Amino acid sequence: MTTGPSGDLSLRLFVDSVPVPPNVSHQIRRIEVDAQVNLPAMCEVELADPSFLLVEEAGLAIGNLMEIRAVVGDNPVG
Repeated sequence: MTTGPSGDLSLRLFVDSVPVPPNVSHQIRRIEVDAQVNLPAMCEVELADPSFLLVEEAGLAIGNLMEIRAVVGDNPVG
């Protein structure tokens, strides 16, 4: 990631156009996206969540729209 004149560039996860809460985003260990032409894209999110509570709190479910946005500074919407 790079730093620009207006702040740091970071990647943020959104579920159904809503950013996941900070306590969830801080536990993201890995995101893998598989997208191919003429096939549906799929995404795998790995969380450090031994109690399995963050999945529900983040709104993660099969079929939800997930977006990974590049965000500069404190802009919450990317």
